[in-house]
Amino acid sequence: ACGGTLRYATPFSTPSVESITDQLHRAGFCRWGNER
Repeated sequence: ACGGTLRYATPFSTPSVESITDQLHRAGFCRWGNER
């Protein structure tokens, strides 16, 4: 929802960890969830 795209969240179609962390970083969040 953060990137404006609709995706299926199933174990068979999930993106890689690198892809998820890149999306978080592009949205302005810390890659590894270390916001304070």
